[in-house]
Amino acid sequence: MMARRETFEETGLGERDLQIVPGFRTQIVYRYRLDAEGARRRGIAADIEPIEIEKTVTFFLARSSVDRICLSPEHIECRWVSREGAQRLLLHEDLTAVLTSADLELHSR
Repeated sequence: MMARRETFEETGLGERDLQIVPGFRTQIVYRYRLDAEGARRRGIAADIEPIEIEKTVTFFLARSSVDRICLSPEHIECRWVSREGAQRLLLHEDLTAVLTSADLELHSR
């Protein structure tokens, strides 16, 4: 499953570290502008003209008892937080909606 591979690449959490919660899957689609600086940070040739990129992100729910995360170089920080803590950290309405849906799914079980 692509979600497991991506999770492993970005966190170091392997198949044994995660239990996917069945029944929850949601997507958000957003656009962003990739400029030369952003391209450089991603290891792409820095002489590109700015381009508009559309990205689709699929969210799943998973449980894990692992405390230690091994972040990929793409990320600068990771922390386990409560739902309320996550709510305070989120900057985009779409992500707040994903968190709310996930919380409702977990509490309906």
